[in-house]
Amino acid sequence: MARAKKLWREVKALPPHEWVSFEGAFDRMLKHVAWELVERDLRQDILDRRLIAAARDIASDGTETRMILDPIFFEPLTIWRSSPKERVFVDGTRPVGHYFFVRRRELDKHYPTAQSSGRPTDPLQPPPRRRGPVVTHDWFSICGEIACRCINPKNGRVEVPKNENKLAEDVLERLSEQGINEPASSEMRKAVKRVCAALRAVQK
Repeated sequence: MARAKKLWREVKALPPHEWVSFEGAFDRMLKHVAWELVERDLRQDILDRRLIAAARDIASDGTETRMILDPIFFEPLTIWRSSPKERVFVDGTRPVGHYFFVRRRELDKHYPTAQSSGRPTDPLQPPPRRRGPVVTHDWFSICGEIACRCINPKNGRVEVPKNENKLAEDVLERLSEQGINEPASSEMRKAVKRVCAALRAVQK
């Protein structure tokens, strides 16, 4: 009979500077993908070995085991979080007692934070605000989605839709399908209005 594969390797320590809690990893990934995709991508990245997972298991008697987890450990499980203030849970484990982590090295590689100037900073001070407007959405892609819906695919000519609100809704739906961070409906309507106005000027 084949020997069952052990799904973890016990280690002496998980140094905090080398490991990030699932909650910290979840918050970091939110800067790159939508909430509902983080729950999926965090699990898939571990299964694909893009991220290395570990856990601290605290038994009822207070004894603690630290371990590096084999990706197969997560195959039958799901990862979920109900709100930003809640823990990240892994189905199939106890609500308390298990605390999960990913290695910072791979997290920094695949989900980098904003690059710093390299100068030492005071950890008690808020991060400096970069110059210029704060960009929260990929407006280049968004405007491209708007513009391509103003072209007649049969003849390649500019034909701006009369119903701009419907156009805004279609673009928002497309961004959601692609997992691109969506702007507010009011912002999208403004973008559609400006792009359509420019294209109508070209038609004259």
